[in-house]
Amino acid sequence: MEKRFLDLVSRLLLNSKSSDRDIAKKIKASQPTVGRMRRKLEDEKIISEYTVIPDLSKLDIELISLIAVKWSDYKKTRELKKFESFIQKNDLVFFSAPGEGFQDKTKLIISLHRDYKSYELFLRGLRANFADVVGEMETFLVSTDNIIKNFTYQGLANTLRKQK
Repeated sequence: MEKRFLDLVSRLLLNSKSSDRDIAKKIKASQPTVGRMRRKLEDEKIISEYTVIPDLSKLDIELISLIAVKWSDYKKTRELKKFESFIQKNDLVFFSAPGEGFQDKTKLIISLHRDYKSYELFLRGLRANFADVVGEMETFLVSTDNIIKNFTYQGLANTLRKQK
């Protein structure tokens, strides 16, 4: 990716509220050029949304769960699509993707919960709807009171700036 686009993305990662005018000054481009660059990044889905990164504990989110799932039968494509739809539509799910690891687990789900009961009901929903295709699940719970480093894109922004 071109240097100016990397610079624009890194600046937006650090502060998505930055105006095109402010960014233009910093990357030594005109404001209309920055606007066109931003639209191109959005059109190409390099940037899919602008968001804030809240302090979860101050929003009464007590738990972050990491759930590693072993899918038992990839021939059951209808069930796989149903599972993916369930995950995509679930507001508790922060992130999910297929992958490899954790003793042959093939899916990772990261979900956010107000309390243990919310987490427990989420797991019950997974088990009830997908018991015949989810072979195993392992979970790891994190209390939002003990976060060492919060979700942030500052490290990615710094990495992109170093690529210049």
